[in-house]
Amino acid sequence: MWLSSPARSVLERLPRAGKWVFPSSRTNRPLNVHALEAFWAKVRAEANLRDIRLHDTRHTYASIAIMQGETVVTTGRLLGHGAPETTLKYAHLSDASVREAADALGDILGWEG
Repeated sequence: MWLSSPARSVLERLPRAGKWVFPSSRTNRPLNVHALEAFWAKVRAEANLRDIRLHDTRHTYASIAIMQGETVVTTGRLLGHGAPETTLKYAHLSDASVREAADALGDILGWEG
């Protein structure tokens, strides 16, 4: 898994009782999806965030990466995608980002407004 240095640093500082990052308190397995969803609901409530799925954070990550100049292929690898077409479904570009691209290409092509 590809993680940034700050993310790895946070994980390395967490106390570990086993090989799982998010272990179950009852079994020697990772936290099950229902427990993770309950935790996410608490985080959303504390942050006053409504209607945001944990999966939405992947879409945001992909969108930010692409808008900051990462390639679709690199962003896909960061997300664990096997095909660029999958990554393209995740990236949602802002209007400002598309406007900047249009202006930059206009400058390169010598178009004046």
